[in-house]
Amino acid sequence: MKYTPRIQTLLALLGFVIVVAVVFGGALFPSEKMLLFGDDIHHYSYYVRRFLLSWFRKGVIPWWNPYQFSGYPFLANPQSVNPWYPASWMFFVLPFSFAFSWYVALHLIIAMTGMYWLLRRWVDSVSAWSCGIIYGLSGFFAARIYSGHWDIIASASYLPWVFGCWWIMGTSRSKKGHGKHIVIAASVLALQLLTGYQTIVLLTLEAAGIAMLVLCLRYRSFVPLRNAVIALALGAALAGVQVIPSFEFFRQTVRTFPLVYEWTSYGASTVQSIVRQLFQPFYFGDQYSYWGPPQNYGEHAMFMGISGLALAVLGVIWGIRGMGGIGKKRDIRDMRGAAGIVFIAIACFGLWVSLAHNAPWNIHDILWRVIPMYHSLRQPSRHLLLSVFGMSVLSGIGLFAVKRIWMRVVIAVILLIELVPFARHFIAIRDIPKIRHDPTLVAILKSDRELYRFLPNFGVWIPPRDSLDFNAPMEYGIFSSTGYDPLILRNYYEFIDAASGNAESSIMNINVQVPYLKLATRYVDFLNIKYVLVSPQYDPLGGVSGDHYRLVREDTERHYRLYENLSVLPRFFFAGEAKGYPDRASVAFAIQSGKEDPSKTVLLLEGDVQRTADTLTCDGGERSTVSVSSYNTNSIYLSVDASCNGYVVSSEVMYPGWEAYLDGEKVPLYTGNLAFRTMYVPKGKHSIIMRYNPRIFLYGALVTLATVFVCAVMWRKWSIVVF
Repeated sequence: MKYTPRIQTLLALLGFVIVVAVVFGGALFPSEKMLLFGDDIHHYSYYVRRFLLSWFRKGVIPWWNPYQFSGYPFLANPQSVNPWYPASWMFFVLPFSFAFSWYVALHLIIAMTGMYWLLRRWVDSVSAWSCGIIYGLSGFFAARIYSGHWDIIASASYLPWVFGCWWIMGTSRSKKGHGKHIVIAASVLALQLLTGYQTIVLLTLEAAGIAMLVLCLRYRSFVPLRNAVIALALGAALAGVQVIPSFEFFRQTVRTFPLVYEWTSYGASTVQSIVRQLFQPFYFGDQYSYWGPPQNYGEHAMFMGISGLALAVLGVIWGIRGMGGIGKKRDIRDMRGAAGIVFIAIACFGLWVSLAHNAPWNIHDILWRVIPMYHSLRQPSRHLLLSVFGMSVLSGIGLFAVKRIWMRVVIAVILLIELVPFARHFIAIRDIPKIRHDPTLVAILKSDRELYRFLPNFGVWIPPRDSLDFNAPMEYGIFSSTGYDPLILRNYYEFIDAASGNAESSIMNINVQVPYLKLATRYVDFLNIKYVLVSPQYDPLGGVSGDHYRLVREDTERHYRLYENLSVLPRFFFAGEAKGYPDRASVAFAIQSGKEDPSKTVLLLEGDVQRTADTLTCDGGERSTVSVSSYNTNSIYLSVDASCNGYVVSSEVMYPGWEAYLDGEKVPLYTGNLAFRTMYVPKGKHSIIMRYNPRIFLYGALVTLATVFVCAVMWRKWSIVVF
């Protein structure tokens, strides 16, 4: 019985849904106190999503997160929130315990369906469906479920869709192709950008770029490449509401540090690891016992089934025949021949780049030198996505080379027998993160009603973190001076380094949390840190109380000690003295030296030091008071009684978009002590408002709306020459 293409597509989609449901099983419907396990889900994303949801329910858009890293732009961080991506809205409508499972499952289905849609232009439905299974259940996707890389999974699921749309755009056979092809290609790219993980977007563009270059050779024209550039620009502009704020944010983070190549190439694949992953996926252990190349199992997983690999080899042979290298020559103008060349090139490119310095010729180093974005990326092994993508397509082509349909069906069943148990190995549900936290520790911190910060002063990977995860304070309304995030504001990171006396940056060794603070520095007081959590193994205070710190609690089972800082400064205070320095390096050196008392003197750039008739070093500065009238997510209200001209100094991080109002009039905000909001106030009583007003989102939204209009015009009227 023959089915129409539409029925075949619906049956394929139904098959993908059933397979994914079998893989996830009960993990699709966990109880209220259970959650799909993924390391980053349980230690990072859970809290971010809960924070967003809680504030939205209060009718507040949380542009800013004051509970992490002493203040942090929340919605501008593309990896943590991606609020403009439609699939993320399921967190607002589904039970929270379901949402992560359904989000990941949905994107596996999107990945599989995309591969099916892409392959159907060259092969039959059984071969295309099998290709979708290989891609969606491959090690790249399955292992990342346990790693908690739900953002990578979401972004990678759009690779076949973006590639397919760009292929159509580049291969239109009409002499005049409508702007519709470019608009569709741009729109799908924008959707991938909105998922939030831009590294995968870069890899997608590399795959599409290889295809466009081959098509340029095929047609002896640069038009496919030109159209691709137009689609890229339109796609980025369509996603402007997120891309533009995220770009501003990225420019302020630690990823702009000048990093050596050795940092970037960390996590490169090896020839042995690639071979083992293809044939023996658990040779180096699994997610629990991994001992292979760094960083973890999920970063190197690429298993696609032995049968899938064999089919890919058949696809390679077919592709080589398409180039005329074996057997009867074929004209490269045959589109299947061109496709074979493209996917062999993509698979080889991904494998080679993933090896980085382990390759005979280091292409990754060339990319690092040529493409600025590579300076901020680690884990070359993530290029294995391109290998999995290319080999999955080749496996579909290889299966299509099997002449008898019943044999294709049998092979498809064998693929399921191989890959479904493999993928299920990475599915687990566990208690929600709050259950593993220490209720006594949380109760102590929540019982203190003062405005203070908390510092877990140890590595994010050691056991005490389970007592209170680094991002968990935002769940309990506790302000923290650190957190867990790969995108930390650079000005704050530089301050922490300077406060600890570090002459060199710690970024090479510590990059998902701030460096460890030396508890003897007075800048711990300045940061409003009242409670410090340490591991007994790395406790500079030795487990005893003193004049500066008092031991509040020691838990030998959970391996932590909690201290109270007896000299903590308020978060906002008045300073009667300011010292100006010519540049940030000079300010950092002054902080490192520890010569200035941060409770009395604020360190500024020379251009920001106010010159007034009254001296700033007035004797009455200590009689001035600053009180907090209201403290909200996006705004702070203060009352000041200044006995002389001076500065209101804060340990609130400075970032573009923060504004200050003195008695209703807008006044400048300065960056004090390298990273913090500081403002000049004259003598007298005043009311102050500090408000976060991120106009960058408005600018991004305007770019998006303008681009929608441009795309609408292109859709209706614009035609371009394709060949």
